[in-house]
Amino acid sequence: MERIEQKIADLQQARQLVGQNRTQWLTVLKPFLLEQLTAITAAYPLDWSLSHGDSAWTNLDHVSLSFDNVASGIVEIKTGQPVVKQGGGLFFGQFVNGQIVVLIVYPAIADFAKASPPKQLGPFEPAEIDADFIEHMLSEFLDEMTKWEQTGERSLPQIGFRS
Repeated sequence: MERIEQKIADLQQARQLVGQNRTQWLTVLKPFLLEQLTAITAAYPLDWSLSHGDSAWTNLDHVSLSFDNVASGIVEIKTGQPVVKQGGGLFFGQFVNGQIVVLIVYPAIADFAKASPPKQLGPFEPAEIDADFIEHMLSEFLDEMTKWEQTGERSLPQIGFRS
């Protein structure tokens, strides 16, 4: 029975940690992320915007820094309608266990370049997130966006002649 008692103690400790993580997200991390990312968007005025959402679910909200949707440079000749490029984004949110997940969402150009699946950069414990952590995640995000712009999307339709 000693093993069962230990397993029950472990379960109770895990459940308590989930509650602590959720409280820390609401009271410390979310405001900290908003403060840090607001300062970054002010210092580096790019075509990006900061958002945060309280989803329809408690404890599943997020903070994100996303590039705005812009004209892709592709225009339909018949209609003159420009094709929009959806900007990529860096998302910080909570897993169901209260850990923090960081995702990079890639740009997409409708009908021409489908978005790659998001790149998950963690789960992370709330205690891991500080200014250096945010700088590191932002640096990785910018590297991925630069790579996307330089190399293009590999899901582009084939253009050319068939033999």
